[in-house]
Amino acid sequence: MPTDILLIDDDKMTHKFIESQLEDNFNLYHAYNGDEGIDSALSQPVELILLDIEMPGQNGYQVCEKLKQTPELGHVPVIFLSGKNKVEEILKGYEAGADDFIVKPFDMSFLQTKLWVIKNYYAEKKKLSQKIAMAENTAFTAMTGNSELGQVMGFVEKSYGATVVDELAKHFLNLTKTWGLNCLLYMELANEDYYFSSKEVVKPLEKKLMQAARLDKRFVDFGARTIINYPKVSVLIKNMPVTQLDTYGRLKDLFPSALGATDAKLHSLEVEKALTEQANRLTYTFHEMKDELVSLTNTLNQNQQAGYEKMRSMFYELESRIPTLGLDDDQEKYILDSVMNTIEQVTDSVMASEQTNKTLSSVLNTMQNLVDEQAQIVSHVKETEEKYFLSAESVADVDIELF
Repeated sequence: MPTDILLIDDDKMTHKFIESQLEDNFNLYHAYNGDEGIDSALSQPVELILLDIEMPGQNGYQVCEKLKQTPELGHVPVIFLSGKNKVEEILKGYEAGADDFIVKPFDMSFLQTKLWVIKNYYAEKKKLSQKIAMAENTAFTAMTGNSELGQVMGFVEKSYGATVVDELAKHFLNLTKTWGLNCLLYMELANEDYYFSSKEVVKPLEKKLMQAARLDKRFVDFGARTIINYPKVSVLIKNMPVTQLDTYGRLKDLFPSALGATDAKLHSLEVEKALTEQANRLTYTFHEMKDELVSLTNTLNQNQQAGYEKMRSMFYELESRIPTLGLDDDQEKYILDSVMNTIEQVTDSVMASEQTNKTLSSVLNTMQNLVDEQAQIVSHVKETEEKYFLSAESVADVDIELF
């Protein structure tokens, strides 16, 4: 396919001569002064410009500078044609933005060779520029993706330290705000529903939509909105960049990681909450039982001790009065022995109550140990969470570079 060339020269003979030599491989357009040349280049796109230096009005240097400063023409290569070959003239051409400098008179084969070389050079330059642009775009996409992945990692680390649902939701929505997204977040903890929004209050219809969509598949897309579901968390993204396919795809790859971490944290909070409630119930029940057992033991001990003392008092009184009853020795002995046996039985009962006290004390100690162990379990769970949180803070304070 012939190459379109614009020749700007005030010498008509030069136009005829060059046209006759190039007509087989080039389409030559003609301009006879600088203004006409600029207008022609703007109206008729060309691949090369041949430019004379000595012309009436604007000289070639001035025309070249205007061509290079014009956005539509700055990329078109310019070759100066001049009868002067001084270094100063060549330097002026270089400063004006020209690509080559040919001294008149010149051989036409030499000119054609120059034209082909420059044409091929610019063609290769254009291809290279396109490749560079594609590489830069790929690199930018990779850097953006890695930066977003680093943000997700930062969120996951911060989620370790969240102790309540509100704090976890705040971290998640801060993450989505950095991506320019408007989100509605749903969380479930211990059979209670929680809703959080990036910008506005949660509409009743949005709650119904989220609940209905939770029975559907993992991803639910409708227009620029997307719902992503996990067992204990769902998110409604209201402004997905559906027209930016690269960004849209990256976000769909990133959200599962963030939501999976959120879901796992909610499970952890639920287990911790259940352990804490169980420990509280056990402690409360233990204290109630302990108070009742202690009260019962005290009452039993008091009653038995009082009965024992009463029996001993009766025995001493009986022993002092028996001689006044006129009984023979065998009768006196029989009565005193019977009373003494009864007292001994009561004493045995008191001793048995002491054993009962020991047994009850052992039971109370066992229950206390159970309560202490339960408290240790809850404390260990909380300490583990705090260690994760401290580790997350130390890492989150450092800029993450993945590219």
